[in-house]
Amino acid sequence: MRMFRKIKTIPRLRNIKLGEHYCCIYKTREEQLSILIPYITDGIEQNQKCVYIFDETKKEDFQKELERRGMDVQAHLESKQLVFLTKTDAYLKGGSFDPDRMFELLASIQDEAIKEGFDGLRVTGEMTWVFSKAPGVERLIEYETKLNYFLPKSKTIAICQYNEGKFSPKTLLEVVYTHPYIFMHNRGVKNPFHIPPDDFLEKAEEDGFSRKMYELFKTRLMEEAKKENDVTQAKDYFLGIETALETSEENLRKEVIQSKSLLENFPSGAMIVKKETREVLYLNKQAKITFNDIKEGPCYKMCIGRDEPCKWCLAPEVWATNETRTADVAYGDNFYKFIWMPQRSSKFHS
Repeated sequence: MRMFRKIKTIPRLRNIKLGEHYCCIYKTREEQLSILIPYITDGIEQNQKCVYIFDETKKEDFQKELERRGMDVQAHLESKQLVFLTKTDAYLKGGSFDPDRMFELLASIQDEAIKEGFDGLRVTGEMTWVFSKAPGVERLIEYETKLNYFLPKSKTIAICQYNEGKFSPKTLLEVVYTHPYIFMHNRGVKNPFHIPPDDFLEKAEEDGFSRKMYELFKTRLMEEAKKENDVTQAKDYFLGIETALETSEENLRKEVIQSKSLLENFPSGAMIVKKETREVLYLNKQAKITFNDIKEGPCYKMCIGRDEPCKWCLAPEVWATNETRTADVAYGDNFYKFIWMPQRSSKFHS
């Protein structure tokens, strides 16, 4: 039985998997909570043990946020599925920081979770403990780098939290380099700037660090996160259309498609193309605006004015694999993000 209300999550959080290493870079408490609340609640629902290591945030305040969203926090604390720790329970245990000792602690908690009947471990920690001046805190980035050896072989997910206003651009760049996945200002993305641990130290020596470089990286990351969000949003829109089609009669096919405001008003261009012949069955409003000189015929002739399929088109690969594909394509004076998605309903291809 669900113990709390389902919370809407950002796309990347829906697809988070055991063995992955994330950082969460945030400016405000609202941005921080938009990631950490669903991270914990989803973990509880998925029968994973969840560990939160506090520093800046008061345990009582975070507990109230969970309870405000309907979670019976005390019940999960008593069952040991939810565990609250302080920095001295974890990173600074014994009064100093040692990355290897922290890995031993994570492995121990993970093994305990499996023995207790949980399917894995979710852990998150507020990284402001490095400002404690305890011995070993200078090994923070060494720890982040080595986590990329530990986590992929484990049944643990980790989100390392960084308050953007408190860390230097140099540290934040190192954080970007050492995390395969990033949540930045409540958007998530697979990190295009991640450097494998074996190569990280060499790369850091070459590049140096500056605020300008960090801002450039941040802009690119936000752009990538938006693209990833657009792909997920497009899938959601088309799944809604498919559901409607599967419950409709064949002779209502076009009426059902065109009457669905969620697809018609989708902010990006969308079209439905018939398999093999590539006949365009439908164009939404934005697609008609983008391809303003519309002609009759298959998609490549109707939209691009070509006499044969575009070489960059991934539709045949999608039909063969039944998997979504994306690509950046030059059209006119602009670049566009193209998303090809297979459709479950045969009515799209009839």
